[in-house]
Amino acid sequence: MAVDKNGFLLYKDLIHTVQKLPKEKAGELFMHILSYVNDENPETDDLIIQLAFEPVKQKLKRDLKKYEETKEKNRENANKRWQKNNTNVSEVMQNNATASVCIPTITKHADIDSDNDTESGTDTDILLKKETKGIDYPPEKISELFSSEEVGKPHPEEKEKSYAKKEKEIVESFHEKCKRLPKVLIINQNRKKAINARLHDFGIEKINEMFDMVAKSNFLNGENPRTWCADFDWIMKPANFVKIIEGNYNNKDQTNGEFETNR
Repeated sequence: MAVDKNGFLLYKDLIHTVQKLPKEKAGELFMHILSYVNDENPETDDLIIQLAFEPVKQKLKRDLKKYEETKEKNRENANKRWQKNNTNVSEVMQNNATASVCIPTITKHADIDSDNDTESGTDTDILLKKETKGIDYPPEKISELFSSEEVGKPHPEEKEKSYAKKEKEIVESFHEKCKRLPKVLIINQNRKKAINARLHDFGIEKINEMFDMVAKSNFLNGENPRTWCADFDWIMKPANFVKIIEGNYNNKDQTNGEFETNR
């Protein structure tokens, strides 16, 4: 008998056999059946018990086979439902929905589908339905869906859109504040990396502060012996960014060429 199967069926027509047995033999037959379904592998030399038990044994085997088939079918259906609903559940998690809201919904659907998946009409089917109804989403799948790492985690596409929006905002701010410097026409991969690195290290407010300082710096805007002027790529380099923020390019006596451009 299956490890997780807690019941079995005795068909009422067995009474025709039992009625022909002495009460003592009928009791022995019943104990023999109980021993068999509990996997105790009972043996008897009593020919009467052997003859009476054999048809019962064959029916129990058929029922067990049907139970295993139904159980496997329900497990497959549960996995299919999980795959189908995984996208919807992920969307819920992206909106910071809590696991406590989602789990009852999934369980409810699983119960309904489990009832529909199992054929009805016979005593065996009713028992199988009851015993296999609990087969639902695998625990590891539920754990995976509602792990602390996944709940509230932004979708990759949303994350990429967020980065693109910030990159555009930085470039627009540069154009607005640093009007005398060359315009940024293309936000290529290197510029994206530089923007996101500075955002990570300093934040958008500090970047805008740096743009203001660049706009006020005569040296960085071409008023130097070489008429050199900075550009977006130069000011976004980590070393140059820090120098600007620290005031190294603020307006002062520039006649001696004290500034370093580090091109």
